[in-house]
Amino acid sequence: MPFIQKYFNSVLRIINAFPLQNANNVLTYEAAGNLNLLGGLQSVKTSSDGRFVASFRPIAGKDSPNETYDLVINASGLSLDLRTNSSLHKKLEETSTA
Repeated sequence: MPFIQKYFNSVLRIINAFPLQNANNVLTYEAAGNLNLLGGLQSVKTSSDGRFVASFRPIAGKDSPNETYDLVINASGLSLDLRTNSSLHKKLEETSTA
């Protein structure tokens, strides 16, 4: 566990680096109103016309908001549980004699 506590964030920055150009693009899209960032996703379904209908957790007592999109990008990131996301950990676990 000390290794994970000390190095996990550094390892993720290397493995899952977000290039500066992509960050600039995201900021540009958001400023132009072409990007919608929401949390609390509950489900995503495909509509009959091939678009995506996303349902979100209710906010402050309001009904669950639904949004319809042409494109959906899963940007939820990785779990912080190294055991479930690390191919290195899985290989070590498979070959472990302990």
